Amino acid sequence: MADSVGIDLKIVWFDDDMLELQVTAKNGLFAGKTTFYDSFECIKDLANHMAGFPTTSTDVRKFALGETDLDGHGGVSFTLNCADKLGHLNLEVLIIGNDRKFRGMVESSKLCIPVEPAAIDSFVDQLQKMKLRVGDAARISLNN
Repeated sequence: MADSVGIDLKIVWFDDDMLELQVTAKNGLFAGKTTFYDSFECIKDLANHMAGFPTTSTDVRKFALGETDLDGHGGVSFTLNCADKLGHLNLEVLIIGNDRKFRGMVESSKLCIPVEPAAIDSFVDQLQKMKLRVGDAARISLNN
């Protein structure tokens, strides 16, 4: 993702039981990055949950990946909401790292990224097309 702003979700490892995902998010002021484990279905579940957003100007969608309560595991939560009735959207991202090297200490980064409905649709499409292979990724970009 270099110096660009947005969110990347990438497969970094998998076995017969689970995926290891990496999420990186930057909004120009704040940034965060974590890796975590989740089920094979989590990517499709996230896509299904975000699909069609927004349906109304009061639509709010929340979805979490990973398991932040376990030592050595991180996670990410996404909250989509409408900033106004003109179609401006906000994507709030909470990235949590719970690395064993910090002996139970939890680090986090919470940032907001303004997005357009088309960017959400594109992200959902990318998530739906992801294959089970290391390096496959989906990206959502920040409004300019």
